[in-house]
Amino acid sequence: MTLKEREQLFAKDYLTIKDIELLLGVSYSTAGEIVRNIRRKSDRLGIQGMVHVQDYIDYFNLDITRYLAGNVTVVKSACSVVEPPKELPKHDTVNPVQTQDIPLLRSSQYIRG
Repeated sequence: MTLKEREQLFAKDYLTIKDIELLLGVSYSTAGEIVRNIRRKSDRLGIQGMVHVQDYIDYFNLDITRYLAGNVTVVKSACSVVEPPKELPKHDTVNPVQTQDIPLLRSSQYIRG
């Protein structure tokens, strides 16, 4: 596959099973299995037999600059520390729920007019 063909495939928003077959040089059934595996992880399109290009890139953890023409700048976060979630305030008291009994009306009790 030439670079020009690769750029044309990734210029689209989605990849089909045929596209995966051409990209990876595998059989149609193997390409279908790859598409299903990608869709199990992330499915932006929700269309059978197709995957979003970004889902493909995320699944294989690829460098996107290899697949786009021209000068591309990809900004990645330099911070690797994940902040822990803030704890919610704890409530010591619970407000009681007010209940009310409502009598059940039977069909024989309806007023017919």
